[in-house]
Amino acid sequence: ITYIGDYAFTGSSTSSSGLRSFPISKAQYIGDYAFANCTAVTQMTLTLPDTLTHLGEYAFAGCPIRTLNIGGGLTQSGMGAFAGCSALRTVNFGTSLTEIAPEMFSECTSLTSVSIPERIAAIGEDAFVGASSLANVTFEGNSKITAIPDRAFYETALASISLPSTVTKVGEGAFYGTNLTYFEFANIKQIGDRAFEGTSLGGVQSASVNTVGSRAFYNSAVTDVALPAADTIGNSAFAFCDKLSSVSLSSATKIGDRAFENCPLLSTFTAQAVKEVGAAAFKGASTLSSVSLPAVNTVGEEAFAGTALTTVSLPALRTVAVRAFAEMQALQSIEVGASNNSFASFDGVLYQKNSGNFYTLVAYPLGKTQTSYTVIKRTVKIGAYAFEGNTRLTEVTLPEHLKSIGTGAFYGAANLTKITVEAVAAPTLESVAVATDDGLVNTYINFAKELGGDFTLRFIVPENATGYDAYIWQAYLGDGVEKTGAKQINAGALDFIDRVNALPTLSGEARATEIDLLSRIYNMFNADQQAFLRGGYDDVDYYAKLQAANGVSFTDTAELPAVTAEAEAGGGYLWIAVCAALAVAVCFAGAAAVRTFADKRRK
Repeated sequence: ITYIGDYAFTGSSTSSSGLRSFPISKAQYIGDYAFANCTAVTQMTLTLPDTLTHLGEYAFAGCPIRTLNIGGGLTQSGMGAFAGCSALRTVNFGTSLTEIAPEMFSECTSLTSVSIPERIAAIGEDAFVGASSLANVTFEGNSKITAIPDRAFYETALASISLPSTVTKVGEGAFYGTNLTYFEFANIKQIGDRAFEGTSLGGVQSASVNTVGSRAFYNSAVTDVALPAADTIGNSAFAFCDKLSSVSLSSATKIGDRAFENCPLLSTFTAQAVKEVGAAAFKGASTLSSVSLPAVNTVGEEAFAGTALTTVSLPALRTVAVRAFAEMQALQSIEVGASNNSFASFDGVLYQKNSGNFYTLVAYPLGKTQTSYTVIKRTVKIGAYAFEGNTRLTEVTLPEHLKSIGTGAFYGAANLTKITVEAVAAPTLESVAVATDDGLVNTYINFAKELGGDFTLRFIVPENATGYDAYIWQAYLGDGVEKTGAKQINAGALDFIDRVNALPTLSGEARATEIDLLSRIYNMFNADQQAFLRGGYDDVDYYAKLQAANGVSFTDTAELPAVTAEAEAGGGYLWIAVCAALAVAVCFAGAAAVRTFADKRRK
């Protein structure tokens, strides 16, 4: 027989008619699945004749052979030709085969040793996957193999392997779940996803590796990492490496999400060129006490959560996600560069710089020991989870510019019993959408417990405060809101101050018009707010500054509407409406009238 077609003897089993030996002594062509699952065969040694030039896919898959001799006429084999031959123990590759096909010896669970000839230049994906007894692989002579493909030795019993110097790439899952304790990385440039996941490797050092894939060493026994040429560390690359103690990555620019998550012995980390630290990159690295990240500009959510860092220095920071510094009980200071345009650090507390010289409080370090804290002036928002989990603070004071409190801002701050708010208008409480069986539901967790939870908090607000009768505030704090008896400067007056301070940036008609409008606005404030503007707020007389800006007193301003309770409660937004109306009137009067009006005021 010289030609054996596809499926010719497939499934010949233990019945009386089952095939007992392979009729291939003169075969030239063996098709796909030709002898697959011929379990009745008693021929334990399979010798492919030198006449054979074509061997189809899964041709002998599942057969009970123990020894394989490949003939001299075969240069290539079909996929999975001997897959699932669970009794196979010995393979002789012959004199002509140039590559090991994908899945060629997959699930050959009795195969213990393989010697790969020099002439074989390529190994296919999954070539030995699941060959669970394979403990020894040797590459003969001057092998020209350049890559270990995806899952080539996946879940084999390899404890060590010596690769040819020509190999520069280790594919996805190539040595996943093996018993490797040592691997020479000297010539390797690329390490694929899950390549060494679950192995017993100790050190990972290489001057040539430039890419480390996702989960490349996940849950492995790695103790130290030094990869000076690596540019990218993939997601979860070294996560759950419970023996890893030190990492040096002098060229890496990106640390992927969860890259070093739950590495409890990791104590030092150096990466001078890293610009991006992914979400949860160091989460749970509970002994990490030193990091050097001078170039980092982006920090992901929970990036350093649960570490032992006492100080985090991020001079180049541009973007930081919520909870980046969560659960860091030892953290006392978050520092940024003095010239940083995006963030600022005040007494170790991280603030984001907003337009108009305003701030958002991003993160308050949990390790700070004081029991009270006053948020800096011009802070308009307490960021999401900014004080989350703080158990030391009992009192916090929020400034007069405050407009919103982010979700989770004080969540879990169990000992916080008093918040004093200097803003007149009640800040907005931001919610978080939570998926339920009924769809997305907005949940409020702004304070120690979520809305409806049982906790005690005194919320001290100005006598002229407004907005606390809103449903959310009543539902959250109820009688916990107390008025001080003292009034505070409102948003309209604060805006007036900013506009007066901005007058030096204006010139010509724009300056004259702004001075005129500000004088009218001033006369619409009630006596309390005027007193704040005349020095009661910060010892600066802003009305005097307004007069000095044009050398004129505006006491002769035309009679304007009397201040009402509604105007006072509006915190100055009525003034904006009036200004808009005035502007429209001026436009109708014509540009010439504007100039005449301004000239009169200057005389």
